[in-house]
Amino acid sequence: MQTQRARQTGRPQRNSYARPRARAGLLATPHMDFGGIEHVESIMFAEGITLAPMSWQAKSLSPLTPMGSITVMPTARAQDIGAGRLDGVVIPGSGCADDPESIGAFDEVINSAISQQMPVMAFGEGVSEMLRALGYEPPRELPPGLLLHEGFRILETAEEVRDAAMVFHGGSPNPSAH
Repeated sequence: MQTQRARQTGRPQRNSYARPRARAGLLATPHMDFGGIEHVESIMFAEGITLAPMSWQAKSLSPLTPMGSITVMPTARAQDIGAGRLDGVVIPGSGCADDPESIGAFDEVINSAISQQMPVMAFGEGVSEMLRALGYEPPRELPPGLLLHEGFRILETAEEVRDAAMVFHGGSPNPSAH
């Protein structure tokens, strides 16, 4: 009877299996850029990844930061990386690391994630910032996106982002994709 009712109403059954969600820290600012790759946030959500806006510097996301017509409150902190409450970090381009304090905080987040062997996915200018934080000289022409997990992987399309997203669940990206 309960199964019939669930089918009729379209509601899922209580005991049905849902894939566990991964939680990734999003270094959010009011002007996020995903390197021209469309719908990155929607792709991550569809692949079972919750993007938790991170409070990592005084100017990034203090409580009640307006982003367009909505207000975003941080739900993750840099300390969550070492505490095991995040499964990775996502860095959209935003030009947010513009003063020494911000640059130091950004570098700390990236290096903490790397030391915990977490995947880090960067987009737009976030690619340059991530490479700089790791001691690399960014190339003149940046790829739209870059995944750092057991090496580097260039991300140029939404499909490549979708394939690479499985690393946040502990998997390996599809090697044939790129």
